[in-house]
Amino acid sequence: MKIDIKTIAFLAIVTSGASAAQTVTNTAPWAGFYAGVSAGAIFNEAQLNSSHINFLNTPYHQHINDTDFLPGVQAGYNYQFPSGFVLGGELDFTYPDSKSEFNNTNQFAQFDKFTFENRLQGAIRAKMGYALDKFLPFVTAGVSFADTQLEYTNEVFERVKNTSVQTGWALGGGLEYAVYENLSLRTEYIYSDYGDPLSMKLSNVVGVTDPNGFANIELVTHSVRTALNYRF
Repeated sequence: MKIDIKTIAFLAIVTSGASAAQTVTNTAPWAGFYAGVSAGAIFNEAQLNSSHINFLNTPYHQHINDTDFLPGVQAGYNYQFPSGFVLGGELDFTYPDSKSEFNNTNQFAQFDKFTFENRLQGAIRAKMGYALDKFLPFVTAGVSFADTQLEYTNEVFERVKNTSVQTGWALGGGLEYAVYENLSLRTEYIYSDYGDPLSMKLSNVVGVTDPNGFANIELVTHSVRTALNYRF
């Protein structure tokens, strides 16, 4: 079999190119510890349920939703396999400082007012992705928590409130891009569901006692954010 110089040169170029592509993929900067900051938006999808025999109307079933700016910080660790798969874990804290209100008023200036606050959120999540050179698409899931407060007030300044750290689960995904060897930029969407509602008793309202009086909030959040990470 006769092999000329052009064939040898062509094979050398192809082999060199394949080797270089593999080198780029395997050395993409996804492994190791990282930390960074994030910013985006959060939508609090809150469902209010409440009942008392002395309310203006009873029971209440209302959505009291709110959208806010969402700053945050995060830190984590990734391990990259030779195949390109990336597994990791991340801890994040975000600061929605959200406040939503429901106010029911009648012609006599009597009112029932509910105020719900989502003041701080965090999560511990596992991540799985596949490195495509400088790009890393990924999915993520884990445990989430939120520092929340529900408050009731009325026209005679009676006030009842309950503060609680709600726990739930988080699920999402995103895409990260290696801007430089130690610096990456990503966008992601996270869905968080806090399951058991934040509840409080409302026994006495304007002098009327109802042993079954209550109020609670069921919380789901949607967040979209951009994060900048530095890799150590």
